[in-house]
Amino acid sequence: MRETPLRRPAPASLLARITPGSVVLLVFAGISVLFGAFTVYRYREQLEAAQDIALFVSWLFLTMAGGMFVQVITTNYRDGKPLFDVSASQLIFPLLFSVIVFYPIWAIASQATDSAFAVYAAFLNGFFWQTVVKNA
Repeated sequence: MRETPLRRPAPASLLARITPGSVVLLVFAGISVLFGAFTVYRYREQLEAAQDIALFVSWLFLTMAGGMFVQVITTNYRDGKPLFDVSASQLIFPLLFSVIVFYPIWAIASQATDSAFAVYAAFLNGFFWQTVVKNA
């Protein structure tokens, strides 16, 4: 007798899972990517001339975002949830405030002679982003 494979239930369609809030976030992300691409295209000569600064700023931003993500993970851990049981909204929400949190980092980095301190400050500002936003 031939066995029939078990059928998996059909996943809910992608369109049924898209909420109005996620549409707004996707549109905002799309506009940000397009604007960023246009800016890089428009100012590519200046960016090529200042590659060191552009890379340093990129690393500071990524370090700050990493601090934000670690804060989300530690909050879940403190709440008794599995360590990496995070949702996309928990990770995106802190990034909405990234410009406000990044400004003090850039102010420190532009005046500090030691770049290691700026990287450390970027991580801490990302980790304590809620305090930075309250004080801003």
